Amino acid sequence: MRKGDLFRSFENIFVVLCFLIASGGLLPLLYIKSGAPLDSLVGNPLSGAVLAVFYFIVLMLFLANKSLFSKAVCVVQRNKLLFIFLFYLMVSISWSGSLMLSIVRGLALIGATIFGIYFFIRYDRSQQLKLLFWTFGIAAFLSLLFAIFMSTYGIDFNLGSEGVWQGIFAFKNTLGISMCLGAILSLVGMLKKREERKSFFIEFIVFVMCFFLLMASTAVGPLFCFVGVFVLFLGFLIYRTNKSISLPLFIFFISIIIIAIILIISNLSSFLAFFGKGDSLTGRLEIWPAVIDSIKERPFFGYGYYGFWSDPNNAYPIYSKINPDFQPTHAHNGALELVLDSGIIGLFLFLIIFYYNVKRATIFAMRKQTAESFWPMAYFAFFFLFNVSAAMIAKNHGFFWICFVTLTLDLSEFFKSNKLQRQ
Repeated sequence: MRKGDLFRSFENIFVVLCFLIASGGLLPLLYIKSGAPLDSLVGNPLSGAVLAVFYFIVLMLFLANKSLFSKAVCVVQRNKLLFIFLFYLMVSISWSGSLMLSIVRGLALIGATIFGIYFFIRYDRSQQLKLLFWTFGIAAFLSLLFAIFMSTYGIDFNLGSEGVWQGIFAFKNTLGISMCLGAILSLVGMLKKREERKSFFIEFIVFVMCFFLLMASTAVGPLFCFVGVFVLFLGFLIYRTNKSISLPLFIFFISIIIIAIILIISNLSSFLAFFGKGDSLTGRLEIWPAVIDSIKERPFFGYGYYGFWSDPNNAYPIYSKINPDFQPTHAHNGALELVLDSGIIGLFLFLIIFYYNVKRATIFAMRKQTAESFWPMAYFAFFFLFNVSAAMIAKNHGFFWICFVTLTLDLSEFFKSNKLQRQ
């Protein structure tokens, strides 16, 4: 094996390991099972320390390699809006009530962004998809092993969630959302043209594993995310196969979804009871109005990045309005959480970025009609749907932000290069 090939192999392993840890795999579970307390605001110190090493190594690679560094500078210059948004979040730390926590979390966000830039520069779209697929394929395989052969780790036996699978993750929702993404990546892989389907069987097996684990986690939010993206997948498949029938079938699928939503709403109690949930969607319908009341006090600039929930003076009024057994550490909605952190200004900046991303991803998918071209559209649909009931916009879910940054840069580069070619 040549020296360059050996380095590339180690680099691939390095990236996959970073993704496994950034997605919440292994380390948080081992940390909790060791008996150490886990603060959901501070996060898992073990994962944080390991990720800090990964991010530091990437930073050193940028500083040591002039070519890599110059490419990174060009990336920043071409995507000013994304980095203005990040800069504003860092500035918001100055008015946070928990300065040290906000600084640590801010540095983690910068590290994840640097890794996203590195992933974009070093790998093309096909290579990115391959590494992401292997990340969640490994996560699915290990989760099955943990649940079957190491059930004290892979299955949750705590009161209220006995027998629920969590795999190599600390919580069932983390398993659910990871397997949702793994199933989506498997579907994207199976979209490849016939001559490119060398690994179709592997992709199908990984899809089956991911979907089984998604159901075994009993996590409702990730399941809805998958259903939404799967409908999008079917629409894309039909459009690619026969454009003349795509619009009627798309309308048919939308009609089915609307009918399903109406049936679910009209039988909400029974539907939620099937998944072990209450009418308040595990407290979300109680917390959202309380969060909006807090937003009204600082609507424009918010409470600073990670500055709201860490301050008891901010969080107590919300806790006093909801079920005393439910004490959340985030707003359970991406947009509301972002407004708490950075105000309407931060939300406005992000929405502009997200609008351009969705617009570009849709055009890119329709124009190219390949497996690689469907992935950005699928990911942003997943990102939107999951943020309805969770908060992962520039937050502590390092992996999701890395993917967001990488795809933002990739789409921006594609459209700007095409524009230059036309000129």
